[in-house]
Amino acid sequence: PPRIVLLGDGPGAGKKLWRRIIAEVDKFVAVRSGEATHLQLEPWMGEAAEAERRNEPPRALEWQDVVDDVHSRELSNYKPLVTLVERFGDELKRMLDRFQRDVVGSSVRAQDAHLILTSAHQAKGLEWDHVEVCPDFEPLCRWRVEGAPRAKGDLDWPKHGDHLNMWHVALTRARRTLAVPPSLAL
Repeated sequence: PPRIVLLGDGPGAGKKLWRRIIAEVDKFVAVRSGEATHLQLEPWMGEAAEAERRNEPPRALEWQDVVDDVHSRELSNYKPLVTLVERFGDELKRMLDRFQRDVVGSSVRAQDAHLILTSAHQAKGLEWDHVEVCPDFEPLCRWRVEGAPRAKGDLDWPKHGDHLNMWHVALTRARRTLAVPPSLAL
């Protein structure tokens, strides 16, 4: 099997981050499969909080309720989870178990890896021959107008400056080849 390493040892990085992500996806999979009828996520289901204040049990969720709520309330943190569950369905649990076993539970060192998964924050100061940037930076591309960036003054620098710096870090880690999703191409 390929040797894959997750870089980062802080609470929001590496194996700790992936364990949290897998736990979140498991919750969504359980609702989709009918194994769970409630989803305890913040900020989630304002209706459930209201029911709790009234000492009533929250209503049982159907998968479509979750999908509709995520899209109608623009709960962007949960859209990738919904997309994963919808795309892979029942197969997702098996895929996550394998990822947990082969990647999160692995003790492969970075220098022995075939593939390194990392964030732009963790990649600062590092370089690799080949880098592929994931579409995490898509929200930054919304400031384009008809394919051309706006003037620098049009960008809300206090709001987006740190993200642009991280995008710069991500795009400058490759020594030989850089792959960028079409959604990020300027």
